[in-house]
Amino acid sequence: MKINILLTLAIFNTLSIQADMNLEENMYAPARQMKMLDDAMERGIQEQHQKNLDNPIVFKDDKAFHEAPMVNLVEHDNSYTLEQNIEDAKSTKVKVSVSGNELTISTETKTKDSMNSGNSSHSSSYTSTTTQTISIPMDGNGNEMQHSYENGILKVTIPKRAKFKH
Repeated sequence: MKINILLTLAIFNTLSIQADMNLEENMYAPARQMKMLDDAMERGIQEQHQKNLDNPIVFKDDKAFHEAPMVNLVEHDNSYTLEQNIEDAKSTKVKVSVSGNELTISTETKTKDSMNSGNSSHSSSYTSTTTQTISIPMDGNGNEMQHSYENGILKVTIPKRAKFKH
C-alpha cells in the first residue's frame, strides 16, 4: 500500500510539473511568435533600406541607371532638368525655391463654387496646397537654378558646377 501511495504521489508530482510547464509554454507562445514576427519585419526593413542605399535611381538623358540618390531630375551634360505638369494651371500658383541642397516646389490651388437657386445662393471656396522637396545632386548649382511656369508646365533647370561639366 505504501508503494502505491508513493507511486501515486510521484505520478501526481510529475503530472503537476508537466502541467506547469505546459501552462507556462502556452501562456508565452503568442509573445514568442510576435517577437519572431517583429524580428523578421525588422530584418526586412533593414534589408530594403540597404538596397535603397546601394541602388538609388538616377535618370541620365531619359535612361534610368543606378548611381546616386536623385529622383525626378533628368541629367544632361551641363545641367539637370525637371518638368512637371501642374493640374488646374489657371487656379494654381507655383513657388520654386532652393535651400542648401534641396529644391522645393510648392503649389496652391484655389477653387470657388457658386450656386444660385431661386431666392437663395450658395458659394464656397477651397484651397489646396502641396509641397515637394527634391535633393539636388552634389554637382548641381542650386544658386543658379532657373524655372519657368507656362501653360501648366513647370520647368526647372539646375546647371552643373563648372568642375563637374562633361
